[in-house]
Order: sequence, then C-alpha cells, then structure tokens
Amino acid sequence: MQRNIVEYENSEQNDSPNLFMFVHLFYSNAIVTPHDGKELWGIGHPCSPHFGKMLPILQKLDIKSLIRVKANLYPYSGETLHEHGMHTDYEFPHYAALLSLNTCDGYTKLEDCTKVESIANRVVIFDASLKHCSTTTTSDFARINININYL
Repeated sequence: MQRNIVEYENSEQNDSPNLFMFVHLFYSNAIVTPHDGKELWGIGHPCSPHFGKMLPILQKLDIKSLIRVKANLYPYSGETLHEHGMHTDYEFPHYAALLSLNTCDGYTKLEDCTKVESIANRVVIFDASLKHCSTTTTSDFARINININYL
C-alpha cells in the first residue's frame, strides 16, 4: 500500500489553523514522487485495505476509468459554517460522484452557486473539472462523504 502525507498548511485555502479535514484514500491513479512531490500518472492501484468495501458503490456507476476514490471527514466547526476555497479536482474533463454519508448543514457549492446539501445516502454527479467547494458543518459532529473521480 502507498502511504500518503498531504501538506496540512496551505495558506491559500486555510485561513484558520483550527480548520482541518481527514482524508482516507481508497484508490489512486496517481503516484506522487517523493523527491519533488509531482504526480505521475499510470496504472491505478488500491491505496487502502478497505478498497473492496467501495466496490458495491463503484458497480452502480458507469465508470470507464477510475481516477481516485477517497473519503473526506470535515469535523464540527463550532457556530460558524466555513466554506473552503473553490478548486477543481483535476484539470481535464471528468466526473465526481459525491456520496454523502450523513445529513448535516454542510454542502458542496458549484461554480454557478448551486448548493448541493449533504443528505445521507444521496449521490450527486457533476463535472469536477469545474470549480466547486466544500464546507464544514455546525449541525453534526462531522460532515462525511466519499468522493469518486472517474471517466
């Protein structure tokens, strides 16, 4: 299994040191080179012993090529809901299937300002090469979702 360490301080997207998230990578089609941190693209590989638990979800999607599967957990942020910075998952056209695992007041906002609420067991599919952002939650212990990027 590949071990991943993600930069935890990014002043462009993290205005407060108390805002953080947890990520579990199930599958990746990228390899980060240790000497310069650049991504190399190649044959995808599971990055977690729990990848098999994702198969029932993946089989329901019309996937031609799997890019990445990861779980995101945004902890409770107190009384203020925080919107993270707008970003694209990858620069080339591809889909993201975002599965919410719990219902809370957090959401995903698309570039056109559409807000997709976090409702447990709901999947939204969108073009993740277009800008979008995530939020924290103030109504539950965490906002939890699974993000599947694919062609």
